[in-house]
Amino acid sequence: MSARRMLLLVTALLLLAGCAGQPGVESAAADEPRLLRDELRLLRDERRLLREDLRKADDAQKKLQNQLAERQRQLRDEQRKVEDLEQKLEALRAIDRETLNRATRR
Repeated sequence: MSARRMLLLVTALLLLAGCAGQPGVESAAADEPRLLRDELRLLRDERRLLREDLRKADDAQKKLQNQLAERQRQLRDEQRKVEDLEQKLEALRAIDRETLNRATRR
């Protein structure tokens, strides 16, 4: 239960207890519809804020998922580049060995 709602309920109870039995003071029961409307308004505001927070969280989640997908794609590209360079290095080493073997035979 939110602090605002708790405060509203406690205030209503205090009004009911304080106004009961005092002469010339209108009963707190007459304020009940107003208190219920206030509570309903507070609950609607809270629901609106929660929806906004949820929307922001969803947007942040989508943004992070997109960033993750992009970084994974970049990683795959870099891994392919490394594999290509390793193959080229191996081919150059083979050429170097072959050239060295030819030079020693002469």
